[in-house]
Amino acid sequence: MPADTPGPAADLVRTARQLTRHDVDRGLEHLRRAQEVLHDGGHPSAALRLNCALLRVLAARMSGSADLADAGATDVDEAERAIPAERPEPHPELRQYEIRVDGRMYRTMTAAFPELDSFAMVEQTVLFGQVIDEAQLYGLLTRCQSLGLHVVEMRRLPE
Repeated sequence: MPADTPGPAADLVRTARQLTRHDVDRGLEHLRRAQEVLHDGGHPSAALRLNCALLRVLAARMSGSADLADAGATDVDEAERAIPAERPEPHPELRQYEIRVDGRMYRTMTAAFPELDSFAMVEQTVLFGQVIDEAQLYGLLTRCQSLGLHVVEMRRLPE
């Protein structure tokens, strides 16, 4: 993507790039610009709103900002409510997976996994849901890693 590509989607890509480089301040700059365009531009898609909210949660995790995390979690909840109409119906060939991570994941962290359900145990959090293919599975594991989560176990659930 050329550096001068305009638009909120390009700014969200720049946000993700800066956050992966651990440059939270520059990432937040791009995120703010994307949010301004999204809010001023009318009705952005639920997917764009969700991406924006998830990046805000990730930035909050990296910066340790509770206020940013709460705002991001609220935005994720709102965007998720708009997405079910856009999601395809579950397909019988989809596989159910379970991912167990160390520690309790609170709402802010579980919001980074909108496609999965979760429940907390004493010392672990269990994420579970349908996975379309291997690429999505690797994407979930990569997201766990980028959020600093320690995956204890991942398994395919019996049909």
